[in-house]
Amino acid sequence: SIHSSPPQTFPITRSQRFQHHESKVERRNFHSRRKNGHPPDRMKTVQGFFIVVLGWSLVLLISSHSLILSEQKQEVRKGSVIGEKNDPKSLPQERVTTSNSSSTAQHHNTFGALIIQVRGEMGNHLQKIAHGYGLLWYALELQHPDDVISLHPTLKIQHAIHKNKWRKAQADVQQCFVNLRQLDYESGHQSAFLRQKRKQEQWLKQSNVKGQYQQMIDHIRGEGLSQIQQGMNEWKQLWQLSLTASSLSSINRNDTASHSPFPMVALGGPMRNALVDHFYHEYRSLFAWDLEQGGEECCKQVPDPDEVVFHFRNFAKELTVEEQTSRGFEELDPQRTVEQLLGHLSQGQKIAITTRFANDPIVKSYVDAMSKRFQVRLVTDQTGVQDFCFLLHAQQELIGVAKSTYARWAAYLGSAEKVQLYSLNNTGSQDFIHNVMEYPWGHPEIVRRIQWPVFASN
Repeated sequence: SIHSSPPQTFPITRSQRFQHHESKVERRNFHSRRKNGHPPDRMKTVQGFFIVVLGWSLVLLISSHSLILSEQKQEVRKGSVIGEKNDPKSLPQERVTTSNSSSTAQHHNTFGALIIQVRGEMGNHLQKIAHGYGLLWYALELQHPDDVISLHPTLKIQHAIHKNKWRKAQADVQQCFVNLRQLDYESGHQSAFLRQKRKQEQWLKQSNVKGQYQQMIDHIRGEGLSQIQQGMNEWKQLWQLSLTASSLSSINRNDTASHSPFPMVALGGPMRNALVDHFYHEYRSLFAWDLEQGGEECCKQVPDPDEVVFHFRNFAKELTVEEQTSRGFEELDPQRTVEQLLGHLSQGQKIAITTRFANDPIVKSYVDAMSKRFQVRLVTDQTGVQDFCFLLHAQQELIGVAKSTYARWAAYLGSAEKVQLYSLNNTGSQDFIHNVMEYPWGHPEIVRRIQWPVFASN
């Protein structure tokens, strides 16, 4: 049955009584005027009506203008691979129109494209993606409000054509990193983009700017932010030259968007510490790990809070002894690992070892050497991305070889109180030691957490 309750009454306030009195007075005056032959003041009524209509018209006009500006901002922000919603450092820009005196003058307000060439496994993908976004963020940081043309490169991904090793890494990256799900791994293979890329190659062959272009590339790939900034200034100069190039002008003329893709830059070489140092927190935001939707396929288990996590890359499985030393991929042997790398740990310390070669005999030699002093367990039956999650969640200490991009990015993105990323001093590691191990880090969090020990060659 439906039960009804008596209507609720509330005390009348002083203001309500005053309003009620005013309405009674108004009604009394109205009827008095009608009785004495004076009709109501219709002119005031008409004026009031038009004032109301005019007010609502202004409100609608302002709302429409705000909506148009909002849509323009949204369109300008669509320059990067990741949408603005998930972009941790998306900078809004107003759409501006610029004109040039040349016959190929275009109405662009941004220019440039960065080609991210991904290969191999997940560590390589993370480093290449980080390199592209770091350069994009730095270009946006260098923008000035008065610039009529700005370097705002779009990010295009190119993967290997004849090898499929990258596909597993792509699946892991897009499943487990929530902000990377919108990455278009085919963006660098679209026919329109490849046509533009061939036009640029033709331009560089036929013009006298090839040396200037290579100098710009070298500076953009430079070790310090000052070099990168110099390269970006040269990038802008080359864009001006591209407007007068006959091989590019047809594309520029037909491009109705506010963005010109030229000049394009293909990223090569290692990731620069200067960008990691400068955008440390932005990278930790970009590479946010998805523990909810990723599920067990991304994270099967995590280390105990009091466990030290040791990642054994085992380059010896893929390279000869000569290749390891000549290319700087040498790792400490089991005994030196215990004595020099783990010598600061107390007797009985808990250690968890991760490696993708758990069944390799050399792994057993590391387990046996460590077991003489520590409580050791070998983490098995995990995928590469599950091992990465394990490294991310190390709390006490994380240890690995610095040459492994996989280990380095787990260190940057993880939460371990202490990290050791080591290298061996051999013929092939000199540049790496100078550029990475001896880099003068400035970010306080990196300085506090990460150590870069260098040991003599085996």
